[in-house]
Amino acid sequence: PDNTPLGFWNYLAVYLKSPGAEQTTPASLAISDSAIVQSGVSLTDRDLDEEEIGGKVTWMTSEELLITSFDVYLAPDYAGQSSRSFVGNVSVGVTDLDLPAETPLGNFTHVLVYARSSLSQQTTPSASEINDTFINITNVSFPDYDLDLHEVGGTVSWTPPA
Repeated sequence: PDNTPLGFWNYLAVYLKSPGAEQTTPASLAISDSAIVQSGVSLTDRDLDEEEIGGKVTWMTSEELLITSFDVYLAPDYAGQSSRSFVGNVSVGVTDLDLPAETPLGNFTHVLVYARSSLSQQTTPSASEINDTFINITNVSFPDYDLDLHEVGGTVSWTPPA
């Protein structure tokens, strides 16, 4: 089964058994433990509202031989052990995913990327902290200099963000 602890074992042995006896010399295979790590996980937040995020989640991977897809989540920590929220899944060969604008930030602090094989999803994700980009415009004014009813005219002014 997936996620079986390897312990100190290095080989897999297969014995044949009949109703009368078990084979004394098994077939054996050296165990090759695979670990896939994505690097450079990032979210470029293009949603300028406070407490909302949106933009492109990107990552890099060095090994795609065993990978069938990638799963992307938002989570309140880097490990994703509790309360993670599924964002999307992309096929192997794709290393980005669009997070829709106006996605509520809630208590999420990290974006997580898990590789998936034909057997299961990896248990330890690659993660990046979320940086909520927001801009406040202040001192907005619009004096209406049009003197007709149901019509406006004038100059809008504001203080640009610092």
